[in-house]
Amino acid sequence: MGITTKIDNGILTMIVAGKLTDSDYTDPDNGLLEVVQKYGASVDDLKLLIVLNDFEGWEGTAETNEWALLRELKHKNCDVAMVGAQGAIKAMISLMATFIHHPVCKYFDTEEAGVSWLIA
Repeated sequence: MGITTKIDNGILTMIVAGKLTDSDYTDPDNGLLEVVQKYGASVDDLKLLIVLNDFEGWEGTAETNEWALLRELKHKNCDVAMVGAQGAIKAMISLMATFIHHPVCKYFDTEEAGVSWLIA
């Protein structure tokens, strides 16, 4: 469980499964914050595809790191396409994005639809 990242055709894809922990965000080599900072430094407009596979939320204080990630994405002028967000998780992420005034986070039923929107 956790997070897998890849970069393809200018899109940073994060596949998320299970519950996220603090280390999923803060690991110095492969944490979400580190990956976004490294990849975002090399592009003008960051394109991010988040795929939630059986995502169960956050463990412990990891949710506070989600706030830090959303603030980082806002500063990177990032477009976010999200696939697989449902129910309470979708509502929580939408609330977080709205609270920090993140301009663009859209939800899609398939990865293909999300990628198409990001590259359009």
